[in-house]
Amino acid sequence: MKIGCFSDTHTMHDGIRIDQWCDVLIFAGDLMNSGYSEEDITRFLGWFSVQPSKHKIFIAGNHDRLFENDRVHITQRIRQEYPSLTYLENSEVVIDGIKFYGSPITPYFLDWAFNV
Repeated sequence: MKIGCFSDTHTMHDGIRIDQWCDVLIFAGDLMNSGYSEEDITRFLGWFSVQPSKHKIFIAGNHDRLFENDRVHITQRIRQEYPSLTYLENSEVVIDGIKFYGSPITPYFLDWAFNV
């Protein structure tokens, strides 16, 4: 199984080219800068949903405050509008017998999102 992973695009995802197809593509957080723009989320999800992978998983990061503050609305929207994406928040998904677990939780740092 081919797995690709990247993170910390901070709204600059349009500059990334993913040319190689993989079975699972994982985005591991920080798609936003300040974390409050729903437009940032929409742009990223549209871009990520068309990447060349059979399965696309993403996890929010400590800059992605809207995921923490408006969790129910955001996750419902993702399921409805982007069914090809899997959002993990302290949860798991099994793909071809391999368990992928994702959590946005980070150690406390400057009052960012998901700090514990």
